[in-house]
Amino acid sequence: MDIIDTSAANDVDANLKKDAIIRSYIILACAAFMAGYTRMTYSLAVILMETSQDIEIFTPMIIAIAVSNQTGYFFTRSLYERATRGKQMPIIKDVIPPPCEGIIASQIMSRNVITLQNVDTVQNILGAAKTSHHAFPILNSRGNMVGLIPKNYIIILLEHRAFYRTDGAVEDTDDNFSVQNDMARSSEASVR
Repeated sequence: MDIIDTSAANDVDANLKKDAIIRSYIILACAAFMAGYTRMTYSLAVILMETSQDIEIFTPMIIAIAVSNQTGYFFTRSLYERATRGKQMPIIKDVIPPPCEGIIASQIMSRNVITLQNVDTVQNILGAAKTSHHAFPILNSRGNMVGLIPKNYIIILLEHRAFYRTDGAVEDTDDNFSVQNDMARSSEASVR
């Protein structure tokens, strides 16, 4: 009669189950962390489900993602909100701030809109940069608005001499070119 030692097999099964549980907790922790930081929801769940190949943790993962998202919104902005603010991209918010609830656009907008063409001259761009406006609509050859460029981007482009001639060659400019100095001189002239 052969005696089979089943305790070793039971130990292997127990270790495999323990590893599976630990792996599930790691995936749930990863989902909660990423959801709290990026505020991704279903796409994050799908990515982690494909990575883990474990359908049994879908419901706990969705719960972890939902709790983490709500906790994150309570404490801080998401990764994407920080990125858009850092790049100073004009994004319309979901909620109107209380001090702005009674303001109508016509009360704060300029009647003399300064526009730039999608390919424009340095003189026109420098003239726009000298104004008090903070951003300028970009128009295509048909006169349709195709974008918006903030004033600080224009200043950076001018300071780095990031312009070209219509034939495609790089423009040879004066070495003493300074947007800040030129803008300061023009504002002094307008004060006098």
